Amino acid sequence: MKRIVRYIIPALLVSFVCGAGICWATSSITATPNYSWPEIIGDPPPAAGSNLPNTSESDSAAVTINITASGNWGLKVEKSNWPSSLHLSIKKTSPTPVGDYQEVTDSYPAEDFISGSGDTTVTVQFKLTNVSIQVPPGTYNPTVTFWVYDK
Repeated sequence: MKRIVRYIIPALLVSFVCGAGICWATSSITATPNYSWPEIIGDPPPAAGSNLPNTSESDSAAVTINITASGNWGLKVEKSNWPSSLHLSIKKTSPTPVGDYQEVTDSYPAEDFISGSGDTTVTVQFKLTNVSIQVPPGTYNPTVTFWVYDK
């Protein structure tokens, strides 16, 4: 049987919320934000006639993910509660960096992100793109969810 444990990291890493899934296998996960990334879009406001910066990146070690597993595992990632025009991407930055960002979707099942075997600690970085004055003003509470599963 497979076990899926998920942790929910509020995007922009303002606070940390976690939840657990079905509990009958060997892999487990903890995800810890390493700092707050309180992205305030449009503060200060852009000059008249200009747009907002299109891209914002977190620190290279925005979240540390500890995976405990006795065998092979996979890690999935998804987002929820995002304005449809904003795009979130993620990449692994350690122990072996991955050069390209992977877009995080809100599709189910969650997207495969990385895989490995045994106990592992990785750090990840986020990139927010398509920031625009076209995004309605307001306070958003988006989340990023990580899922680990036995392979």
